[in-house]
Amino acid sequence: MNKLTNVVDPTKTVDLPDDIFFDNEFDQPTVRQSSRLSIGGKHIHQRGQTFKGRKIALTGTESIAWLARKDVVIVQQMANTALNEQYELTLGDKTYSVIFDYENAPFVAKPVVACSDPNDESWYTFSINLITV
Repeated sequence: MNKLTNVVDPTKTVDLPDDIFFDNEFDQPTVRQSSRLSIGGKHIHQRGQTFKGRKIALTGTESIAWLARKDVVIVQQMANTALNEQYELTLGDKTYSVIFDYENAPFVAKPVVACSDPNDESWYTFSINLITV
């Protein structure tokens, strides 16, 4: 089961579609390297595992993984919280500690079918941008 939960207030949870698309799952290396030349002319290479700061982009497109309007409202409220609240993202058997990525649009949703009077069950495509912490 996929979900996004507020760490401080677990009652603020939204279930995410099972077929949600982890858009950038393999875009970022988990190992980073820094190389420089020492004063004595030797090359110095440092490598390390990256555990925090990884960007996570989740999407629901016109063909898969829609959110009901009632869930869109909850995620929008989460994304509009400027307190840098931390969330727990569960995708299948993996769990990530995350915050919303405000350098990119943290959350965008658009109706699957345009409607002048949407209800709680109206369907939306969406993108959620997060960063691991």
